[in-house]
Order: sequence, then C-alpha cells, then structure tokens
Amino acid sequence: MDETGTSYLVNRGSNDGLTTGLAAVAGTPGVGQDTSGLILVGTINNVGSTVSNLHLITSGSSKVLAKLAQGLAGQSLAVGEYNLAVRLKFLEIDEQVNIGEAVVTSNLNRLIPAGLLLGTVTAVDKQEGALFQSAVVAPPVPLEQFRFLYILRPVSP
Repeated sequence: MDETGTSYLVNRGSNDGLTTGLAAVAGTPGVGQDTSGLILVGTINNVGSTVSNLHLITSGSSKVLAKLAQGLAGQSLAVGEYNLAVRLKFLEIDEQVNIGEAVVTSNLNRLIPAGLLLGTVTAVDKQEGALFQSAVVAPPVPLEQFRFLYILRPVSP
C-alpha cells in the first residue's frame, strides 16, 4: 500500500494478461460468470510487465459506473471520496434511495462486470431544486484488510 492508503502494488502485470481498467475483487466467487458474493476493491492502473498498481474504489481518482442494486432507474457514477467512502453521483432526483440499500457495478463498464458490490448507502444528499441527488456508500468491510484479491480478466470468445 502506498503512503496515502489509496493504492496497492500487485505482483502481476502485462506478462500475466493484466491491462488498465480491470476489476480487483475480494470475496467468494459464484459459479461461472456469476458475480454475486464479490466485492469491488479497486481497479488496475499503471501496468508494468511484472507489477501493476491498484487504486481502491475509495480513492479520489476512482470512478466506476454503478447503480442501486434494487433500483429501476439508470446508471450513476461512483466516485471515491476522502479515501473512506464512495459517493454515488447523478442519481435521478425522484428515485427512492434508502439507507442500507446495496450499490453494485452497472453493466456499462467496459472491463468491469455488472453486479459487483461496492457497498451500502449510509447517507443521502437531496437538495431542494436540484436536478440530481447523491448518496454516500460505505464498503462492506475496510478495503485495506484484504490481502488476497482476484483480478477479473475478460472471458475470451
């Protein structure tokens, strides 16, 4: 982990098939391509031949398309905030957002599969007259506690 607590050095690189933007997850994977049980910890950036850098989803430079797990509305942008949480931005103003509601990755991320858990809503920011609302999302466990991660690579056709 670096001195800011926002990134890790991963002992795999381009020689192992890693590319920028891949998802790093923890948890117990489902069968086949089932993402239930997996927590999005971060994304790969700065790939070398034998090592890569991983930014945590709570890092200020982290941006992932996400949605409320039970929501019927569109996609939102999950942005790392203060290395502690994630802010779900651009939620439709009339969408019902509940404390404790799960937030997952959407199906619009190029290299990140849909359905990976980001965390649960801990606060909702809804301003009168605003076009959008936002929500604070806390990861299910402190991300820095993970020592072993899976890097998800796209399935070859």
